[in-house]
Amino acid sequence: MSTVTADFLIVGGGIAGAMLGHRLTREGASVVILEMEDRPGYHSTGRSAAALIESYGPPGVRALTAASVDFYENPPDGFTETPLMRPRGMLLCATAADTDALDDAVAELPTLERIDEAQALRLHNGLRPGVFEGGFAYEASVRDIDVEAIHQGALRSFRRQGGAIHVNAEVTSAVRESGIWRLETKAGGFEAPVIIDAAGAWGDVLAQRCGVTPIGLQPKRRSVGVVQVQGGQAPVDPHWPMALSASETWFFKPDGTNLWCSPADATPVDPHDAWPDDMDIAMGIEGMCDATGYEIEKLVGSWAGLRTFTPDGELRIGFDTEVDGFFWLVGQGGYGFQTAPGATEKAASLLLV
Repeated sequence: MSTVTADFLIVGGGIAGAMLGHRLTREGASVVILEMEDRPGYHSTGRSAAALIESYGPPGVRALTAASVDFYENPPDGFTETPLMRPRGMLLCATAADTDALDDAVAELPTLERIDEAQALRLHNGLRPGVFEGGFAYEASVRDIDVEAIHQGALRSFRRQGGAIHVNAEVTSAVRESGIWRLETKAGGFEAPVIIDAAGAWGDVLAQRCGVTPIGLQPKRRSVGVVQVQGGQAPVDPHWPMALSASETWFFKPDGTNLWCSPADATPVDPHDAWPDDMDIAMGIEGMCDATGYEIEKLVGSWAGLRTFTPDGELRIGFDTEVDGFFWLVGQGGYGFQTAPGATEKAASLLLV
């Protein structure tokens, strides 16, 4: 089997790798994406909460999110045939015990506007009156994002611009000689001057196989359940804003006439094919029921994804300081889609020099 050569080898076909591949090939670079699964986006990319929240995350993440909005509002010609974002809004809800958390969020984040209960119930008449004595804040700019359209749009553009994707291509070994990386994978050999680590939860695993010191990436599991409900204050309205506890112990949002529910868990785990924890799902549903008074008619489905964080919670974007030709694009946490265009531009500015 002959060795495939390129200017850049991107390891990982999730949203980070796909969007960067789209960006680099647009500039005429020769790029190959290596995906260890049988299809790109199998892990965290395919299990996103599908929201863009400009107030979410540490300062660097919020800056990258703000830098991504224009791309999603005005995607390049041919990238998509459908809108990539739709209005959603988010209500931050505080019990008496969460009052300080709400006050801190409003003080720090200019996108949050404090509102009273009457205003909150007009926005979301499924909430129970009197439960949230600590008050409410509303973020009007929160949007649902079409994660499938974004990921597939990036992959289509990447291929159309000459990029190649190899699946079932887990990197088994890597060596750098005379300024060139030579990778062995389960799909054959590949060579390029630069490796881009977009391997998500496996980012440190790839680094070790390349002789690069890991940076301390920590995957954390998040579980989501989808439920049909009955009773409560009102029938589920597909246009309700997302509701999130001020202490971030649960969130829920409509999916048609069903509800997505999560305990907003962040359980440290090793890289693996994540499965939802039944207790986590139950806790997320309990938080939603306490907020609304609904009873569960049926659990429609559930899933879990790995949100992988650097030690400081910010994305790591840039060349390794010790090993030549190794570029980090990792630590997206729960912000991968909402930061992808901004993170891609930052990465491309460092790679295309």
